[in-house]
Amino acid sequence: MSQKTLTIRVRDGKSIYCIIDTVQRSRGIVVFVHGLNGHPFEHQFYNAVPYFNRLGYNTCRIWLYGAGKAGRTLIDCTVDIHSKDIEDVLRALKRKHKKIFLVGHSLGGPSVLRAKLQGVSAVVLWEPSHEIYSRLRKELKLVKPGLYTLKEDNSYMLGKNMINDWLHRPMTDTLVKDLHVPLKLIYAGGSPLSKKAKKTYNLANRPKALAIIHGADHIFSKPGNADRLFKETYEWIKKFS
Repeated sequence: MSQKTLTIRVRDGKSIYCIIDTVQRSRGIVVFVHGLNGHPFEHQFYNAVPYFNRLGYNTCRIWLYGAGKAGRTLIDCTVDIHSKDIEDVLRALKRKHKKIFLVGHSLGGPSVLRAKLQGVSAVVLWEPSHEIYSRLRKELKLVKPGLYTLKEDNSYMLGKNMINDWLHRPMTDTLVKDLHVPLKLIYAGGSPLSKKAKKTYNLANRPKALAIIHGADHIFSKPGNADRLFKETYEWIKKFS
């Protein structure tokens, strides 16, 4: 197995950085897209690498912002920008991979769903974000013109374009209706998002699958949660390998 960082110049001149881990005889590549204020070194992505490498898959962890001088910053991002960046990453990966599997976590879910996914063999969404629900909307705090934080977590700022995107553009329930790639939804039973699981599943096109990991939190951090998450993901991916 070997690792490298791939720098992809995207359509607006910015750069997206991807951490690629490869095996000798690959069955395809599993591409991971992080959520809001996330990064490729979160445990659910970092630990997924050896799991899928052992099963014969290359992995790609996309770093949507916060990496490198030519990279993006979160305050300048929107879901639509993420989607276009994902498209450009996929275009680069297609040159060497016939089978591409896309995994999106949290806000990475709608970012994946808004992208054009030609050539993607299957999609798995881990706890995909929906519209900003009323409690979270009340948590938004304007700190300076055009910049917001969340009262519950003021460690990062969001630009007004991201807030408007999240409030007014299509999110998961609308987007799954237009997806025609095999889709599996995986929710954490201990997360508020799991209440939307059956509705979202019913709106999706076939082939589709749904799994709920009971007792898990949004980032699947409790003992045994990540192993179950990876197993559920692999079971879907291998059907289309």
